Amino acid sequence: MIYLELNDWQLSLWNDQGECLIQQTAGASKASGRLNFGQSALEYSRSHPQQFNNRYLYSLAADPVSGDLSPAKNHADLIYHHLTSLAIPDEPVAICVGGHVTNEQLGLLLGICKETGIAVAGFIDAALAQSLLVPAAQDYHVLDIELHRLTLSHIQVNGTERSCAQTSSLDGMGLANFIEGWMNVIADEFVQKTRFDPLHAGQTEQHLFDQVSQWVSDPEITDRRITILNGETSRDIEVNQTLLTDKLRQRLNRLDLNHVEQLVLSPRAAQIAGFAPLIAECHNEIKYCDLKDLPHNTQNLAAGFTPNSVRRVMTAISPASQAITSPQPAVTSTVTHLLCDHVAHPISDVRFAEQNLTLTSLGERIVIAGRTYTAIRLA
Repeated sequence: MIYLELNDWQLSLWNDQGECLIQQTAGASKASGRLNFGQSALEYSRSHPQQFNNRYLYSLAADPVSGDLSPAKNHADLIYHHLTSLAIPDEPVAICVGGHVTNEQLGLLLGICKETGIAVAGFIDAALAQSLLVPAAQDYHVLDIELHRLTLSHIQVNGTERSCAQTSSLDGMGLANFIEGWMNVIADEFVQKTRFDPLHAGQTEQHLFDQVSQWVSDPEITDRRITILNGETSRDIEVNQTLLTDKLRQRLNRLDLNHVEQLVLSPRAAQIAGFAPLIAECHNEIKYCDLKDLPHNTQNLAAGFTPNSVRRVMTAISPASQAITSPQPAVTSTVTHLLCDHVAHPISDVRFAEQNLTLTSLGERIVIAGRTYTAIRLA
């Protein structure tokens, strides 16, 4: 069986052996003269915006496209052409989708897949597929990210059974929004320091976009040196990490986690530079999905699929719950990291070894070498 995850930031394809066959961003461009997808399309996303679209998987509808993206006339056409370009092997395909995707949208997707020749075996809930092996004796929420939204899925735990009860989406808070914010910060710095606006022309905006996109998945936000070529002129500036972190925090202000007791970050969300430490500022205990578990989990969830009967699986038995006989109180007092300037440092770091730290309470603060650190837990 082949597994396809329908996420417009990381549209992914893998096989039964867990080998990743394809992973790319769902973007389409006609700027080169032919309809291209993925990285080939992103290279023209800012320089030729009228011939670019990255919202077709977000909408999962037949909305018309603007500009020249022929032969595609609408978003459904773009999905069709993108899936065709993947050259998916001639095997049954299990598709991972978020809980926010409606059955009507899945019906449209089934029709598109039929046109492309893709044999859909069934649909798997993405939050379950990511978190099935995360130890949990009580309900939890999975925070995931797409290009244009964050999703928060409530996973109910009943003994060894887990089910996705509800998924809410926060539109306008996806990776594209974070990148846009960082580009605006950098452009403001260019204008203040050089009187040059890299967002004024398509080619320089594309150059800035390419650079920011390269460090989105770095372990943490750091000071950045940005170089922009404009004709034969090269301009460069240094951008302080505090400005970038503050902009990301501003973009996350709409995220309300007050009702969430147990939070689990998807592998995608966890890999965004600066994201996890900012979430930890308002939610002390975070668990992480292990990307290596995804192939095993999807096979587990797809095990009940039968020919000629397409089902949507949103409930499963979790092997991680088998050893849990009764709900246990979550351990929240163990300090694992110290947070300073929006960066989470492991408490085992050599810089803390000589301090003989005895921190036991989350939120406790300590001053080391003139810098204030806050005790947090990243499970």
